[in-house]
Amino acid sequence: MLDNTQTVLPAGSFDVAIRSGVGVWPNYSCAMLMVEQRTPMFSTKWAPKRLTTRKLLELPLIPDPGWFEWFKLAGIRNARPLFLPTRYSNYELEAQAAAQGVGAALLSPVLFADLIAQGTLIAPFSLTLAGRNSYWLLWTDESRERHFVEWIKAQFGLGKEPASR
Repeated sequence: MLDNTQTVLPAGSFDVAIRSGVGVWPNYSCAMLMVEQRTPMFSTKWAPKRLTTRKLLELPLIPDPGWFEWFKLAGIRNARPLFLPTRYSNYELEAQAAAQGVGAALLSPVLFADLIAQGTLIAPFSLTLAGRNSYWLLWTDESRERHFVEWIKAQFGLGKEPASR
C-alpha cells in the first residue's frame, strides 16, 4: 500500500510513503527525493500582461510565510503583500484556488508542472524559493514493495542504498 497522507503512521501500516519534512524518520529507511522549491503561480486568465515583482505586491496572495522570503530574494526587503483572508491546509488546495483566480500562490513548479503545461497556471518568475523541507520516500525492511522503492528511486536518479535508518 502506498500512503500519501500527511502523517507518519506506525510501522506496518504502509509499504511505501512519501512525506514532506526535514528528514530521517526513526524505524524507516528513507531517501530524499527532492528539495521543496516554490515560486509564484496563478491562473493564466487572471495574470496581468506585464507583471513585475513590485506589481505582484498589489495582487491578492494566498497566505504563506514564504512570501516575505521570496520578495526578499526578489530584491524587495520590506514587502507588504496583500494577503487573502483564507488559508488553505495544503498545496493542492492552494493550487486549485490559484487556478480558479482566487489569488497567487507560492507553489512548486515541479509538483504542479502538469497545470503549467495545461495552461491552467503560469509561473512567470524564474526565481524559486528553496524550502526548509524536502520530499522523502519512506519504507521498512519488511516492505513488500521493494521493487517500487527501487523504481521510484531510479526515477529520481538515486542509488540503491537507503539514506538513513
